[in-house]
Amino acid sequence: MGSDISSMSPGDLDYACHELARILGLDLPVPVSVLLRAAKERGYLDQLIACRRDSCCLSSLLPPPEEIGSGSPDDPEQHSSRELVLEALKAFWSWAGEGFGLVDAATYRRRLEACRRCPHYGQARPLAVYKLAGAWAADSRVCRQCGCVMSVKARLGKQRCPSRDSASPARSRWGDPYDR
Repeated sequence: MGSDISSMSPGDLDYACHELARILGLDLPVPVSVLLRAAKERGYLDQLIACRRDSCCLSSLLPPPEEIGSGSPDDPEQHSSRELVLEALKAFWSWAGEGFGLVDAATYRRRLEACRRCPHYGQARPLAVYKLAGAWAADSRVCRQCGCVMSVKARLGKQRCPSRDSASPARSRWGDPYDR
């Protein structure tokens, strides 16, 4: 594991999640959050390796089974409540820094329509953070790639879609330059 994991492509991350799970003797890939922590904290990686193939030992080091999904970077199951809250706070501060700017109605409709056509768009998991967001969001469906509630994200000016447009790979599904 290298500390340069943040620059890995989604396909490489997916492979690494599957590979770490294989090494640990798990049936499902580990969440990306586990992979990232193992890359950053050598002691955590050492503990995982020491516990490999021992489900009782590993259960004390891994998230609860309901938080472990496919491990794919395109799957919202990879996003823990903590990660979602941190990303929401970053988005809020970015939004505040731009003066709380909102997009016009036409841009909002265009963005949401692009989301509705996207395979990454779907229902949120039953997490408290999504229930809270759903209490004031017009629509609580999320992007499985970034974990965001899209009826909220699509309204904020500086936010970007994390998914590449298959018809125009230099652009995101929202039509912005793809810079990931």
